[in-house]
Amino acid sequence: MCTAAILAGGHARRLRNTDKAKLLVGGEAIIKREIRVLHDVVTVPPCIITDNPRRYTETGLTILTDHIPNTGALGGLYTAVVTAPETRVLAVACDMPFLSAPFLRYLLSIETHADAIIPRTEVGYHPLCAVYSHRCEVKIHQALKAGNLVIKNLLNKIDIHEVGPKKIAQYDPFDAILLNINTPHDYEHARSLAPIFDKKTSKNTTAERIS
Repeated sequence: MCTAAILAGGHARRLRNTDKAKLLVGGEAIIKREIRVLHDVVTVPPCIITDNPRRYTETGLTILTDHIPNTGALGGLYTAVVTAPETRVLAVACDMPFLSAPFLRYLLSIETHADAIIPRTEVGYHPLCAVYSHRCEVKIHQALKAGNLVIKNLLNKIDIHEVGPKKIAQYDPFDAILLNINTPHDYEHARSLAPIFDKKTSKNTTAERIS
């Protein structure tokens, strides 16, 4: 069992304070794409963690505000870990249009005593598409109290089960599933990739249903 949480804080300064979750990719808001994928992965609907709950009331999902305000993505992760009824949390950023249900299921299938299961590509770790244990709670809280809000710095304080590039590639033929939207260039890239990715995903989903 696992709880899924979409972390939807932040101000997207490089995108003129646009709400990244509501950017359209493939004709659909990113957050709606994510919700659809997460519904296929976990048995309980995901929650949304944000500093502005009014933004996402139309989703019909449970919306949680940060336990410790103004602490960015790490504060959102802390809220997810503290409030989750399950012992593990699948945490994803709100700006990842190409999340893959098979890949997320794989992450959740890993049996480990590590504090977190985190993908790592050649550019580094992706802590905002990862599985966290409740054991992380104390270390996250310590980082927040110290004002150390850089989520990647947390990784030096916890025990990680790493999912490396070769394993990720098995689920990611377009090098897209861990893409997040930080800049206008990222957004244009996502929009151009969407028709190819969505067509491939649709074919795979149909094949799974037939089989």
